[in-house]
Formats: sequence, C-alpha cells, structure tokens
Amino acid sequence: VQVGSLTCAPGWLHPYSLAVDRNGVAWMLNYGGGLWKVNTGDATCSEATFQSAKQGFSQFGMGFSANGPDTPEETLFIAGYNGWLGQHALGTINLDTMTVKAVAPLAVAIDPELTGNRSGELWGFFPGYSDAAPANIVQLDKMTAEQIAQVALPEGMFDSAEAWAFSCWGGDFYIFYASGGSSSDIWKVSPSGDLTWVTSLTGHRITGAGVSTCAPVEDEL
Repeated sequence: VQVGSLTCAPGWLHPYSLAVDRNGVAWMLNYGGGLWKVNTGDATCSEATFQSAKQGFSQFGMGFSANGPDTPEETLFIAGYNGWLGQHALGTINLDTMTVKAVAPLAVAIDPELTGNRSGELWGFFPGYSDAAPANIVQLDKMTAEQIAQVALPEGMFDSAEAWAFSCWGGDFYIFYASGGSSSDIWKVSPSGDLTWVTSLTGHRITGAGVSTCAPVEDEL
C-alpha cells in the first residue's frame, strides 16, 4: 500500500537506506547523503542535520537495535564505507545530538543493510560480490563489529545486487533484492537458512525496509 511520495528524495536523490524507530518514524538516507525523518502515515518528511562531518560516513545501511532484551531504549546503527578509516565500518548515530560515531571496521568491503530486534541483536545482509565473499546474513557484535553468528545463503543467488534491503519479523529475515533493471523480489529466510520466495510483483526497486524494535521476534500465530 503506497502512503505517499517522498518529496525529500526526488530524482537521483532517491532513497539509499531506511530504518524505523519505536515511534513509527522512518529515518531515510538519500543518495546525496542527507538524512530525513519521514512520517510513515503520509510520507511527509523533514531534514535532520548531521554534525561532526558524519565521522567519515557518507552512504550506509541502517537499522535500529534495542539496547538490551525487551528494553525500550534503542540505537541507530549504520554500516558502510568510512573515508576516515579507509574501509567499511560499523557506526552509530545519536539522534538526540545528531552526531555520528565509528564503532569498528567490518570484515567485508561492501555496504550491508542492517536490521535489529527487541532482543538487542544486530544483523546485516551482505550481498555477494566475489567468490571469496559470498552473500550471507551475519549477526554483528555491536561493540566490535565482529561476526557472532551466520546464516548461509545459496551460492550465487544474491551475487548481482543492484538494489537491496533487509528486515526481520517473527524470527525470520526478509531480503529485498533486485538486479538487471528488475523490480525487487522479496525472500523470507529462516534462522536455519531455509529460503522461501514471497513475491516478485513489487513494482519497485526497494532500497529500504525498516522494522521497529517493537516487532515480534518469534511467530505469534
């Protein structure tokens, strides 16, 4: 269901990533490096101003994670190339001060999309870009950016990504993936790596798929 048009992301400034906080506010990064607050009810938006030159970050994936199991406090994590470090890194944005902090380098040189949950976990989807770095889903340590757990994906399946997004719901992960000029397919991935095709009829190249940390971490049906 389309709720509106993003006037804060016209033309080449279309969305690069998106995260949703516990209040239902979407935080959208566009290709120009601007961060915007977006009303998820009608898509109206207002610009958020960074400080400290983003600490070397310009484009990055984003995701909120609760600060602890079932706590209302949360942190916005980002991941992408950091010009100050000269490599890809994990970072955070303090939304009270709009300051950015680099946490630690990432092991893989690609922009992942991030998703968190109410259990305080942080996960990233890394599309593949070489035989040495196949696509996978990784749980990241929020203090060191080191890999805690991994969900393997079928070899070669997500290796030609041109647009990707990532979220979790009910204990499963969702990958939004497009290549070759197509609109995005949506795939559900279980924690054990079982892959289920959801739909290819999105009509959009999806680059952001935020989920609130209020979302369930297991199937409630």
